[in-house]
Amino acid sequence: MSKVIKSISSKLNFFSYSSRMNNWQFSFLPFVAGLNYFWVLFFDVPLKIQTLFITLLFVCSSIGFASLGFFINELFDIESDERGGKRNRLKNITFNQKCLFLVITFFIIFLPWVYLPSDSWTWILLIAEIILFLAYSMPYVRLKNNPLIAILVDSLYAYVIPTLLSYHTFALFSKQPHSVIISIFLLALLLTGLRNIIIHQVEDIEFDRKAEMVTFPLVFGLKASQESLNYLLFFEFISVGSSLFFFSIEENLIFYIFIFYCFQILFFGWNFIRNYKKSLNTADYFFPNYFLHINLSLISLCLLFQKNNLWLIVLILHFLFLVSNQAKINILHSIYKLILDVLKGFKSIIGFVVNRLIYCGFLLFGIDLIKENKSALEFLRKKYK
Repeated sequence: MSKVIKSISSKLNFFSYSSRMNNWQFSFLPFVAGLNYFWVLFFDVPLKIQTLFITLLFVCSSIGFASLGFFINELFDIESDERGGKRNRLKNITFNQKCLFLVITFFIIFLPWVYLPSDSWTWILLIAEIILFLAYSMPYVRLKNNPLIAILVDSLYAYVIPTLLSYHTFALFSKQPHSVIISIFLLALLLTGLRNIIIHQVEDIEFDRKAEMVTFPLVFGLKASQESLNYLLFFEFISVGSSLFFFSIEENLIFYIFIFYCFQILFFGWNFIRNYKKSLNTADYFFPNYFLHINLSLISLCLLFQKNNLWLIVLILHFLFLVSNQAKINILHSIYKLILDVLKGFKSIIGFVVNRLIYCGFLLFGIDLIKENKSALEFLRKKYK
């Protein structure tokens, strides 16, 4: 029995290592899961075993896609990684191991679609995702060598296509027509993808220079990259907010997500002004990811919990397995701080009300504590001393 467990553990470790799972476990997966919850809320899908099963299967297929994307990129980057002095995880893996990984990955990608609702558009999106993976990294085509097309393709396969596929799947499942609002949301996520890949390229600029890569920051410079990030961040805020507002017109509960998003932007602006910043840093540019990768899923689940208490189980499981430890600490700390602030506010209100009642009580006996410039206790001590 122990040998079987060790064998399974070894294969899982190999899969995790080869697919660079640590790069997407707490970003892409919670993002996709969050989209699923959001569409369940938007389409008003009732909670059934089938609903949970479809959500789980879609996430499983997304695990396969994320693994395949990173595997293909790593496979065709062995030479450039060597030039830049960067460790490549597939360099020392045998041909047979690579073939085994691909078989497992394609199995994970396509098996769920035996059950998941699909049509011809579903398969067009699935194939398009794989074609973009290959076109981005493969020699001769290698679109990642074109600084403009590369960031566009990266955004398409990382955000736009998974979002459209998720939306289309739940539209089929709920048997509801597509909404034109999805086009605004897709535009917003296109901007999200562009922002994230440019940040990644800026962070890797020295490695990319050594590896003789052709990236947006290397071609257009760091100043132009930062200006581009500023514009992308601004229009992303507007387009995500607009799409959430329009979604809320069709499903009232989404208005709470819209309000939360607005408060998050206000917090971002207030934090920027309070710290007297003259320019944004990398952490600032990553700020919208907290909403898409963490908050969207948790808020959607909380709203679904209002409809059916069983969603609480999904919320707990999501929090335990799809939220990073650091994010858990930040969320719990924020909740603790909020509770303290609420208690302090409540204490202040109670204190104000009690003080006014005491003041009014003394007025009934012709005593004005304000004119006396004394508290009730001080007045009584002096009077009956």
